Amino acid sequence: MKLQSTDQRNTGRIFYLDFIRVIAIFLVILFHFLSGVESYGLLKNPDAFKIGGISLLNLGGVNITLGNYAVSLFLILSGAGLMYTYEKTFELKEFYKKRILTIYPIYYITFTAAFLVRIILERGMEHGAPVWTFLLTVLGIDGWIGEVIPNYGLVGDWFVGCILGIYLLFPLLRKGINQKPHAFMAVYALLFLLLEHFYPLAFPRRNDVFLRAFEVLLGMYFMKLNRKVTWKCVSVSVILLGIIFAVRIPWATAYVLTPVAGICLFLVLVFFSKWFEGERIKRVVFCLSRYSFPTFLLHHFLINTLMERFPKASLGIAGMLILFALCVVLSWAVGIGAKMLETLLRKNGKYEAVYAAYVSKAADIVVLAVYFGRFVFLACTQVPSFDGAMNLQVPVSLVRHGAYATNYHVTGLFASRIQTGAPVLLPIAALFKIFGIGSVQALMVNVLYIALLVFFIYIISRETGADRTVVLLVMGITTLLWGFLELSMGIYGEIPTLALFLGTVYFLMLAERKKQRRYFVAAGLFFGLAYLTKTVILIAAPALALVFVSKWLVEKKIRLTDVFLWLGGAALPVVIFEIYKLSSLGINAYFAFWSGQSDNILQQAGVRPGYEDTVGLLEKFRVHLDIYSETFNIQGAALIVILALNFVWFVYKAVKRKKLDYMDIVELVVYSYFGWWLLITPTEKAWGRRIIIGTVLLEWISAVKLWRMFDWVVSQIRPDDSKKIKVYAETFVSLFAALFVGFGAISYSMDSKRGAQELAAVVRQKAEEEQALICGYGWWHAPIISFYSGIDFYDLGRLDTEKVEGPVYFVGDTSWMTESGETEEDLPCPVELVYEESYTGQRLYLIK
Repeated sequence: MKLQSTDQRNTGRIFYLDFIRVIAIFLVILFHFLSGVESYGLLKNPDAFKIGGISLLNLGGVNITLGNYAVSLFLILSGAGLMYTYEKTFELKEFYKKRILTIYPIYYITFTAAFLVRIILERGMEHGAPVWTFLLTVLGIDGWIGEVIPNYGLVGDWFVGCILGIYLLFPLLRKGINQKPHAFMAVYALLFLLLEHFYPLAFPRRNDVFLRAFEVLLGMYFMKLNRKVTWKCVSVSVILLGIIFAVRIPWATAYVLTPVAGICLFLVLVFFSKWFEGERIKRVVFCLSRYSFPTFLLHHFLINTLMERFPKASLGIAGMLILFALCVVLSWAVGIGAKMLETLLRKNGKYEAVYAAYVSKAADIVVLAVYFGRFVFLACTQVPSFDGAMNLQVPVSLVRHGAYATNYHVTGLFASRIQTGAPVLLPIAALFKIFGIGSVQALMVNVLYIALLVFFIYIISRETGADRTVVLLVMGITTLLWGFLELSMGIYGEIPTLALFLGTVYFLMLAERKKQRRYFVAAGLFFGLAYLTKTVILIAAPALALVFVSKWLVEKKIRLTDVFLWLGGAALPVVIFEIYKLSSLGINAYFAFWSGQSDNILQQAGVRPGYEDTVGLLEKFRVHLDIYSETFNIQGAALIVILALNFVWFVYKAVKRKKLDYMDIVELVVYSYFGWWLLITPTEKAWGRRIIIGTVLLEWISAVKLWRMFDWVVSQIRPDDSKKIKVYAETFVSLFAALFVGFGAISYSMDSKRGAQELAAVVRQKAEEEQALICGYGWWHAPIISFYSGIDFYDLGRLDTEKVEGPVYFVGDTSWMTESGETEEDLPCPVELVYEESYTGQRLYLIK
């Protein structure tokens, strides 16, 4: 195969590169169209397109697919274009700057368009992908790694991530081709064959950057030789293409044949492109080539979107041709629109003022309204959690009896089973006193604490100079996070504890900025309230101590009396509540309470044995990492990387500053939480609920750092336009935050509340009309039905039914029916089913 030498180089665009690019786009659209027609079952008679079991729709032949030709052409084109541009002069920073500006803006625009279409058509978004994998979309590698890590990839398939990796290799490839082109090409070809034959990775070979870089290298080599393609070269290429198309070659894989077919087709198209160099054709080709990248990014998404909604078994030959023409026109039309939008955004200098005046405020209002609207909706339509209904016994008892007590079988003052403290339960009791007892009143306290959490995240972010958009992003991410909605709305204490703890951090910042010591008292007061809500917040004590020491001994910005003021503020609510507890229980019962409570706290924390645990520190780390991965749908390796990167960044900044700031408390608490949860807490207690505070804080600090990294990159690449670029980025982030908030978490079914209220009404009727005794079974049973009925249940396991004069009923609630594994035969007394509610199937039994 001989190439005729030429010394001529065009100074402008090379026609055959644009020509081949348009052909490649057409081929890849055709490939995905034909694949979709078969996979979606759109053909009326699939057998009509087969001869001897071979589908005529497979235009790639017997060895490789049509898609292999198209993608190989793209890669060879990329190499040829890069070599044409950078053979003589190459500046590393400018190269990557241009690549980033070529790839990412249009990629983000097309992804946003596809995301909006998916949200509108699907009325939501898929929830199978972990939240953190949206970072892969931000980096543009979601499709490339999608077969290994499920994510939110919508456009570009695997090609974008692969070509980004090849750009990282390009400086080395260019150096090798420029210095010793023949030897470098031969060595790389040998390495390519060896790696392809002995491929050791589970990663898809078609996505492997090193393997696919061989095709890029072929394009670079072609441009380096600076030869014209002769008819002899074309003849050999056509013969090879014919062999690859028609003759099955069992000793060569598709990954070896693809670059051979790609370079042969490339040479053929280079040769024949001169037949189409008329001025009109050139204008059309240049136009289509200019919009080829956004067309490529969107075509597969558009084809799938169309075919998902097309009637099955509805296409004949004419229908296929019409639908294919529609896919081609639509793909290029949308690609042109996306490119025009990018051009408009690049040139529009007025949007920055419009954003500051209107868009940013509108984004805040929309996200906040939807965010809190969802929580208010949940408060009105959902039941408390099982634990939350237990907790609600306390405010109900306060309203009815004036006692901080539970009422299941017997009254229990300050019962240890209550897992959420007074800062949540007392406001609920106040609302019960004012508006009556009801789940809406109770759950609205949760809504208020969520508002407090968002408020503190916002003002702390503002104090640290973080972009306001980060707050919207955190709000969006939290609605995607497993358990956040139910742990926020279930009368649980974790989110209120986090809100109160952030109040501590904020008032410490305020004390430093305003130099007023009263803020130390306020900061301590918030910590004391956080402790009363959940004692687990004591995990923040080491972080507070480290920062106090830094402020006192290193910076000398606080005095020891300031620390005592903080301690006094923290002790104040605790002392008041303990005095109330002491007066209610009496001295002996008070000390007995704390004796048992101390043991329980230490067991829960993993300091004392008493729960099932995993032997060995490394094994425990592995087991708990697997639990976290399964709970929050994130790969363990990804969690380790996220924690490690944050920690390295934190240490670097702390060493550079030679001090610790109050915001560092938040980050230190993250590491304390994960260290405790992964290495100390008992395996039996390694629930997602117990690490939710650490997870929310990790998302927050990661979002802040990601935005600051973006800010730095933009300022380095486009310093003159950095402010405008950040404004556009903020717009996109706000848009996605609104979409995450609106569609990112599935609301609970209203059937739970309807079913609970229906069964509670029947229970209440039995108790009032028949003077019946209502029972659960076990240490705590049917708290939700008990709450809605307003009746204190008895424990069937501790009740002598023969001594009860009236009828006795047993409530089989959802937890007993689905989680305990028990049946009617397991109860201590024979029962008869008398009622089954119509929503969730909970039952009422008569004790015989």
